[in-house]
Amino acid sequence: MPDKDLLPSKGLPTAIDSEKLVLGSILLDETHFAGAAIKLKPEDFALSSHNKIFGRMQELHAAGTHIDSVTVADRLMAFGELEAAGGLSYLVSLDDGLPQIPHIDSYVAIIREKSALRRIIYLNQKAMNLAVLQEHPPSKILRDLGKAITHMELALDVEKTIRTPAEIVEGVLWAEGHFALLCARAARALAACSAFRRRSSASFAFIRFFHSASMDDVTVAMVLTWQARVGRSPPPQAPSAPPRSAHARQSGSQPVASASTPA
Repeated sequence: MPDKDLLPSKGLPTAIDSEKLVLGSILLDETHFAGAAIKLKPEDFALSSHNKIFGRMQELHAAGTHIDSVTVADRLMAFGELEAAGGLSYLVSLDDGLPQIPHIDSYVAIIREKSALRRIIYLNQKAMNLAVLQEHPPSKILRDLGKAITHMELALDVEKTIRTPAEIVEGVLWAEGHFALLCARAARALAACSAFRRRSSASFAFIRFFHSASMDDVTVAMVLTWQARVGRSPPPQAPSAPPRSAHARQSGSQPVASASTPA
């Protein structure tokens, strides 16, 4: 693997500004480290100086030590890496004048993407070098390359499922809000149903009655239902003709007047 400090000059994918912003944000507010450490490893940083700084931050965090410019510089100095990491002046400049950023997830994602692109280039470059040397059969070179790519794909798939603390909190808040909205809607629906049943008990009887009654009977039931709803007498209705007998409806003839009916 080439020297990481030469990566930008070689035209390889890098995101130096995003790396500086992530490191500076952690030095300014160490609560950012937990979210960044879930998705980033030291080797994801393009510059070797950033690689060393983030690695020492991991050690401080694991030991429960506060992370800031002083503690990180002391840790780098203990391993003789302070000058290789750019010196104390560079470390201090990372958070110098940097504003408070509530979330650094988008910058972390940029660093991960550039790191994945570099890994793809390294894998293919290694396969090219083996092919040029002609020390292995093509089947082995392709098989090893395929295994490495598959392993990388699986690792990227796993990383996609990992959520930062900020994303977890955001998901919980969304779920709680959505659940409260559903509960409110259900309560309103139950209240509406209860009120409807109290006001419209006659309507349910009317619906059941409708399927087995004649149209004249349905008209009467509608009037009764309307009266039950408004709580007052229905408007006067014109008297309806007496119902025809079954024999008269079938024969189509007029009903015969009885003998007692006046002429």
